[in-house]
Amino acid sequence: MELGLRYEYERGPAQVHSLEDAQRGGLNCVALVHLWIALQGVVLSPSLQCTELYFDQSLTKVERSQARPGDLAWLGRQSNTNPRTFMPVYSAGRLLNWHEFPINHVGIIVSDPQQHLRVMHVSQTAGTVVVSSLAELAKTPRYAVLHEVTRLKP
Repeated sequence: MELGLRYEYERGPAQVHSLEDAQRGGLNCVALVHLWIALQGVVLSPSLQCTELYFDQSLTKVERSQARPGDLAWLGRQSNTNPRTFMPVYSAGRLLNWHEFPINHVGIIVSDPQQHLRVMHVSQTAGTVVVSSLAELAKTPRYAVLHEVTRLKP
């Protein structure tokens, strides 16, 4: 299924408010997730980037074995830093220590764990929205680790 959505790093949730916006100008992984969450009837602040979205109270952690389609997959590099103990440092509304946060990518799970988790995400390499297995994602160091799975709270 071709959605006509291309990767654009600078096109986050503050710039992309609809599927039409994304089709016109592209989007990044966080904007894709914001659009997905909006389809579920939840509107998030467009200021929530990857780190802020990860800590948002509308999401709850679930065990990987309990993942189901629609859950969020939080990916990143191998790190000794536990994402849940990360302490963000802000100045003038900007996250200063983002490079210390081990998660740098988020996607939407589209299969259950018994079918080998597959994730729909905006791929910088492919330049578009793709569906990848965790094994495929692991080939790219910045997406090598599935740090956590979260779900929208009911």
